[in-house]
Amino acid sequence: MDRTKLSVVEKYLSRTFPGCQVEEEYDVGESQYLRIRSGPQLRHRLLVVHGFLEDHTPQEIVTLLTEWHAEEQVRAAGTVLVLITNSGVR
Repeated sequence: MDRTKLSVVEKYLSRTFPGCQVEEEYDVGESQYLRIRSGPQLRHRLLVVHGFLEDHTPQEIVTLLTEWHAEEQVRAAGTVLVLITNSGVR
């Protein structure tokens, strides 16, 4: 997995969730779990599929997350796990 591209996702989330911490939870096979916390409180959980990172440049990753309205979908999901794949955010 390209850590630079994962960092792009983390920076996007940090910008769109100001005042929160984006943390890598753990790596599972072909995916990376992330969590967004506000202090000790868990706000959101994400699973980023490695194929999404491998198939796109850093700029494409930011563009797709923006076009897919990832921030809104993550907010709406609360603590329910959100998937980021080549098919979009769900």
